[in-house]
Amino acid sequence: MDPCENAYDTPKLYERGWGKKLTYVLSFSNVEIVDTTPRYILNRGLNRSRRELVPEMWLNNVIEALRLDLCSQLP
Repeated sequence: MDPCENAYDTPKLYERGWGKKLTYVLSFSNVEIVDTTPRYILNRGLNRSRRELVPEMWLNNVIEALRLDLCSQLP
């Protein structure tokens, strides 16, 4: 949700509407963490060329470790 734009479920808004060049979009809840970047970007090839801050395997491993940690804390 974006109250400033009065928008709901419009993930491409930031790249298409605002011209933002998104690199990483991670979504969190109390039970999960997910790399949701593909939902928010217009061009996967351009996005891949920007994703240089950390190796993809490292990011995937960290997300998986966080997921496991969250799951272990569930009642």
